[in-house]
Amino acid sequence: MSTRQGHRRRRRIAAAAFVFAGSVTLLPVGVANAYDAMQLTALALAKAGSSDGDKLREGFLNIDSYQGLIKNYTKPFTDANHDALNENDYVMVRYNGDQIEPITG
Repeated sequence: MSTRQGHRRRRRIAAAAFVFAGSVTLLPVGVANAYDAMQLTALALAKAGSSDGDKLREGFLNIDSYQGLIKNYTKPFTDANHDALNENDYVMVRYNGDQIEPITG
């Protein structure tokens, strides 16, 4: 990932933080997943030029790439694959104080 891409990604993640009970809270997995899903949907709508179901499906199938928060998507949807994410795109995490760390082993 280039420095510019990393900076854009950090800005988007920071924008996803929200204030709850007077403190800034970041829900990384849910927010990032929802953000990427909406951006992919917007790309599909733009390609389809319509919200008609058949055209929208073709719009999703015609997405070439998208640099998301979770990953960089390349041809995220095909006739056989309707989910842009798979088991390799997730990691279990836990809070350790105010830090998020992966669960290993």
